[in-house]
Amino acid sequence: MWSILIAAGLFVLPHLATKSVSFLPFLFITAVLLGFIYLKSGSMLIPMWGHATANASWFGGVVAILVYILISGLGALINRNSEKEHSSVPATGSRSKEL
Repeated sequence: MWSILIAAGLFVLPHLATKSVSFLPFLFITAVLLGFIYLKSGSMLIPMWGHATANASWFGGVVAILVYILISGLGALINRNSEKEHSSVPATGSRSKEL
């Protein structure tokens, strides 16, 4: 958690020259969210995509984060349902030998 906050603070520093002070809290929050997305996904590509869309517009970055949350939530539901389906299927070694 501390590493994400420190990285978010460092992420804000280069933006000090180009952004107004009132925008910096939103930038910090976005950086924290991108950090959590990196931890959850294990991939830098998703936060990089979020940063690229945020550069296009701040709203684009928010949309990118929300899309990721939606996709990861759906993925968890799909995995949970497939585990239930596979648990009801008998293993191949337990087949009856009545052939």
